[in-house]
Amino acid sequence: MLAHVEKRGKNSYRIIISLGKDPVTGKYRYYRETIKAKNKREAEKKAIEIEARILKGDYIKPDNITVEEYLNQWLENSSFNLKETTLNNYKIIINAHIIPELGKISLQKLQPIHIQNYILKKLKSGRRDGKGGLSNRSVRYHYTILREALDAAVKLQLIDKNPAVAIEPPKVEKKEMKALNQKEIDKLLETALEMYDYTTYAIIFIAIYTGMRRGEILGLSWDHVDLDDASLRVEQTLLKGPEGSKLYTPKTEQSRRTIFLTKTTVEVLEKLKKEQAINKLKLGPAYNNEYNLVFVNADGSIITPDAFKNRFTRIRKKAGLNNIRFHDLRHTHATMMLQAGISHKEAAERLGHSTITTTVDLYTHVTEPLKRRVVDKLERMTR
Repeated sequence: MLAHVEKRGKNSYRIIISLGKDPVTGKYRYYRETIKAKNKREAEKKAIEIEARILKGDYIKPDNITVEEYLNQWLENSSFNLKETTLNNYKIIINAHIIPELGKISLQKLQPIHIQNYILKKLKSGRRDGKGGLSNRSVRYHYTILREALDAAVKLQLIDKNPAVAIEPPKVEKKEMKALNQKEIDKLLETALEMYDYTTYAIIFIAIYTGMRRGEILGLSWDHVDLDDASLRVEQTLLKGPEGSKLYTPKTEQSRRTIFLTKTTVEVLEKLKKEQAINKLKLGPAYNNEYNLVFVNADGSIITPDAFKNRFTRIRKKAGLNNIRFHDLRHTHATMMLQAGISHKEAAERLGHSTITTTVDLYTHVTEPLKRRVVDKLERMTR
């Protein structure tokens, strides 16, 4: 197989590669492509690279590949380098949002204006339920995924430059963290019990008094709970995947941790375990807690993240706490710890933060008043 290069125009060269005889017709076959290059030497180098990839069978002519085809190929190639949870997030966004809007465009013809229009459309009407636009944070994540995929396309020489680079993604304002006071905690738990059941109450209680993430709570198994030792192990998390909710291993090693429990928390879990045993007896074969999860529906089935998100939204609205998110329960626990004098290092370990810096950065607003207390104590000592 030999590559021939001929100049076509300014910085444009035509490469012709012989593919040998067609085994059926006996006629010689040729691969032809016009490429951009600064000079003939660079064009010849590119031609040799393309020729080598054709021999390996993994070369796709840029003119023939759409954004959809490329993104699917990129996802397949990325499966070896990304955590399963990250890959699943990418798949959901690419298949549900990016491909329907940009998939039919030729990869070579994808322009910054296409990406700009995509961003504006998603901000205005990107929700799949038809109830308005997506948040700046969500659309920025879409942009990040697309830019990462197109960076890879540049490295593979499928495109000369990344059109996403020319676009400014939506700015994300840092959300103010809300820590609930005791009155708000009591109201939230009371409303959960009134509207739903003890399981819902227990999920919210555990979030407040352990600082666990929603997926960690919903994925918690009785196999990882030791009530005698008053402790639990975070070993898995229940997250939304392309084919529905699924149990995954935590993203980081720090997320896999032991959390020690207060006496009241142990009592909540003991009561929940008794309720599950009663449900199991009542329903018999109809009860199926396949993964031995701590928090399940009355029939033993999993409580999906989306289902609980909707449930929590209704609870907080009824409780008159419209400005809080479920994640604020985790902030509440962190604030409790720091106000109680627990060190940043201990708080970081309990929360499963990757580094102590994360804890310090997130909770500066809590620690500033504590630093002032230290000064006040020192002042009193010097009098």
